[in-house]
Amino acid sequence: MKDIPVFSCPDGIATLILREVPFRGEGYILVRGVFGTLEGLLAECAGFCRAAGAERLFAAGEADFSGYPAAIRILGRSAPRESLLPAPEAVRLVPVTEETAADWAREYNARFRAVPAAESCSPADDFVKTHFGIEMECTEVQCTHYAQNNQCIGKRCPFGRFDDSI
Repeated sequence: MKDIPVFSCPDGIATLILREVPFRGEGYILVRGVFGTLEGLLAECAGFCRAAGAERLFAAGEADFSGYPAAIRILGRSAPRESLLPAPEAVRLVPVTEETAADWAREYNARFRAVPAAESCSPADDFVKTHFGIEMECTEVQCTHYAQNNQCIGKRCPFGRFDDSI
């Protein structure tokens, strides 16, 4: 699913990050500017993200979010090297190859599924191609919620596959 770099409405501008919707059901709203109310902007963005299939939404950016609950806080931590646990004796390393890349992506996604806002790795991810030189088949993202969604934009949606009867 493609991200929307500039989503505008009367209340402001935001970036909608939708690439995690097919994998985790999560959408992200990055507020770039508020012209009206933050509530109005978030409502418009949330409506679009939910229409794309997002079940959970996170928002951040150039606005006062003090009235909203914090979902994630990034805190800097440090510790003296001596206090860290020693490395385990034996570590089994499995190289990522064409034969193991799909298993690696599946395992990565399973391990990070419970981590809020963690990015999923699709088997066709550019990361695998760039870092390991392995090209994997990419499945096409297709909306399956249009029948239940009264805000569906139909043939204008880049993720919809409609016949002429709709």
